[in-house]
Amino acid sequence: MIFEFNSPERIGAMRAFVKATGSTIIAKGHILLPPSLGNGYMKGFDFGPNLRMMLHHYELKEELIYRRSRMGESPDTLTLNFHNTQPRKGDIRLLPAVQLPSPNLPMEVIFPANTLITTIMITIEGELLKDLLNNHSLLQQPSYLYEEIISPEIQNVAAHIITPHAPAALLNFYLRLKAEELIYLFFVDLQKRQHTTSYALNGEDVKLIYNVRNEIIKDLSITPDVKALAQQAGMSESKIQRLFKQIFGDSIYNYYQTLRMKEAAYLIKEQQLSVSETGYKLGFSNLSHFTRLFEKHIGMKPKKYSYTN
Repeated sequence: MIFEFNSPERIGAMRAFVKATGSTIIAKGHILLPPSLGNGYMKGFDFGPNLRMMLHHYELKEELIYRRSRMGESPDTLTLNFHNTQPRKGDIRLLPAVQLPSPNLPMEVIFPANTLITTIMITIEGELLKDLLNNHSLLQQPSYLYEEIISPEIQNVAAHIITPHAPAALLNFYLRLKAEELIYLFFVDLQKRQHTTSYALNGEDVKLIYNVRNEIIKDLSITPDVKALAQQAGMSESKIQRLFKQIFGDSIYNYYQTLRMKEAAYLIKEQQLSVSETGYKLGFSNLSHFTRLFEKHIGMKPKKYSYTN
C-alpha cells in the first residue's frame, strides 16, 4: 500500500491516513488500524503551539510506503523521525535510526509487513525551534538530511514514551519532557558533526545514497567496494563518500563496520550464535581480529557479552 501526504499539518496526516485506510478514530488523536491492514495504533499528542508528537505502533499485513512531498520552503518547522525504537528482532534493515530531513526535501519511508513497527515523530516549530537549537549550524543549508543510529540512551527514553509510567493527570507533561529529552539526545549525537562541511541535497541524490546504504547492508560479510558502488550510483567516488558521510555521519567503510558489529551483537545475544559462528558468518577469517573489533565497538569482548542480560 502507498500513502502519499502533501500537507504540512501533522493532524492532517492522521485524518488523511484514516480516510485512506478505513482506520477507526477512538479518541482525539488516537486511531486504530483496521484488521484488513494490520494490528495496532497511531497516537498524536499536542504539547502546545510549537511541539507535537505522533506514535506509530503496529504490525502490518502488507508493506506500507509512506511518501511525503516537499513541505514548503520554511525553515521554521522540523520533524525528527525515530524509527524502530524498540530492540531489533530480525531484519538488519530495521536497525533503530533517527532521521532529520529539511521540510523542503521529499521523503519516502517503507514500513515492512509482518514486523512490529515502533516509530516516534516529533515536530518542532517557530520560537521553540529557535530556543532549543539556537540556529544550529548544520541546519543552515537550504536542504539537508541527517541520520543517526539510535543510541541506547535514546532507546531507553523511547521505551518510556511507548509504555509511560505516569499518573493520567500528568501524562501529557511527562510525555512532553520525554519528547524534549529525545530531541536533546539526538542533537548531542549530531553535535559531533559540528565541523563537518555540508552541502545542499536534492531528492535524487538522497535516493541514490540510500540505495548505496541498502547495498552495503544486504550482506555484511562483504566489504563495500566503493568504486563499484559509485559506478552503480552514477557518481564519482569522492561525491559518494562526501554525501554518504554528510547523511550518515561516517565514511562508508566505518559505517559498514559499525553495522557489522551491531549485527554481531544481535547474532550473539538474540540468535545465540557462538563467537566463532558469528565471526565466520560476518566474513571474519581471523577471530582475534573480530574480537578486538567487537570490543572496540560494543565495549566488551564477545564472549563476555554473550553472558550479559
